[in-house]
Amino acid sequence: MIKGGDTLKNKKKSIVAIVVVSATLIVVSLYTLFGRNFTMPENILKDSFQMVEYYLFKSPMENIRGIITKFNKLDDVYKENEILKEQLNRIAQVINENNVLKADIEELRALLGIEFLPSDYQSQIAVVMDRDIESWQSELVISLGRSNGLEEGMVVVNDKGMVGRVSVVGEATSTVTLLSTEKLKDQLPVMVRCEDGTYVYGILNGFDVQKQAYEVKLLSSTTTVQIGAEVSTSGYGGRSPRGILVGSVLMIDNRFDTNAPYIYVEPSVDYGAINYVSVVRRADTQ
Repeated sequence: MIKGGDTLKNKKKSIVAIVVVSATLIVVSLYTLFGRNFTMPENILKDSFQMVEYYLFKSPMENIRGIITKFNKLDDVYKENEILKEQLNRIAQVINENNVLKADIEELRALLGIEFLPSDYQSQIAVVMDRDIESWQSELVISLGRSNGLEEGMVVVNDKGMVGRVSVVGEATSTVTLLSTEKLKDQLPVMVRCEDGTYVYGILNGFDVQKQAYEVKLLSSTTTVQIGAEVSTSGYGGRSPRGILVGSVLMIDNRFDTNAPYIYVEPSVDYGAINYVSVVRRADTQ
């Protein structure tokens, strides 16, 4: 009985303490709301209750929010790791398939007596030496020339894809006409990869400044061409290797000719950041 009575008394004391604290907080809040100046004892009391409020309520809530935020971040990292694992598995599979295909190609080339394929090429690294502000979108100068075996019409690429073609060859340097030139002097034969693995062929005529995209006239219907489809060099015309990335389909325009419409291709190259390039030569043109 004594223990039960003590427990009841403790509960009553706790209830009273909670009521007092709550009432005091309400009074302090009302005083604050109506802008009354506090006396020194009231300020001490107010500061004391603010500390109690912070350590009993605000601080634990902030800690809980921090824990929840960290948990959500860990969950995001876990999901990203799962995506990366899946991508790595796909890359490993693609590498294995490429190795098998390369072996098959070499075997077929030996069997048929083929020395070179349109996709075979050799490359030389060059430094971008000069790029005039007035011709920023149309040309640049590189550190290779006639003494390095360069010729007009050679394709110039960087790690993102095709940049342009060699247009003027000097003894030690050369000028490259960029694919971002509005009207190209020499059209570029390209191909668009369709979802079923087939290709639609076309001609890259120049660059649309407003759309910030290449203008390509297709040589056949666009029924199988999809937005986002990969565009690369076709190798036709004998001057550029086959399969060099140019960009991806941005939009399809059927306004002029429904049988042979235009497509606009988003460049794979960032023309604002070109410092190093490779000059490539088709292996069958040596």
